[in-house]
Amino acid sequence: MDIPDHIGTYTHEHIIEHTTDGTDEWGATRKERVTRCADCIHYLRDATGVDGFCHGKRKYDTGFCDEAIRRT
Repeated sequence: MDIPDHIGTYTHEHIIEHTTDGTDEWGATRKERVTRCADCIHYLRDATGVDGFCHGKRKYDTGFCDEAIRRT
């Protein structure tokens, strides 16, 4: 998959897998979309609304993990 030139501001983050053959050429493949903690169904804010938790562990809302499921 070709990655288009930057046009404006992107609104989605994706994981990119890249490989190289030892030269300056990079082969980049777009993978799944990143789901930030604030957008995940497992993320819960505490009563103060400042801190958040996921499976009982404190998390930042800008963090992400491999178990994230995006809220619809």
